[in-house]
Amino acid sequence: GKGATIGMGAVVIEDVPPFVTVVGNPARILKN
Repeated sequence: GKGATIGMGAVVIEDVPPFVTVVGNPARILKN
């Protein structure tokens, strides 16, 4: 999503919502 932050090493396999922080393997939303 627009303005989303993806953590280093995160494995993202689908779209994420705008303005969230995503981390991990598999990727999960850390902060809205």
